[in-house]
Amino acid sequence: VELPNNMPLYRQPLFAQIVIFPFVSKDGNYHGYSESWIKIKEGEFVLSDAGAETNKERMFDYNEAGK
Repeated sequence: VELPNNMPLYRQPLFAQIVIFPFVSKDGNYHGYSESWIKIKEGEFVLSDAGAETNKERMFDYNEAGK
């Protein structure tokens, strides 16, 4: 049995990983290996009008929609 999918499409946030390898600074200080993750783009819901003749999707930023 096919069930209708009424859930909105959600695009996951985009992350990037930053890796810093061990190095010695000009002052002679040793800095060890480190890594961190940063969020480049927030997740967003994809909203479209199912009844429209042209099936163009409109993007809404979740943070802007709440204003």
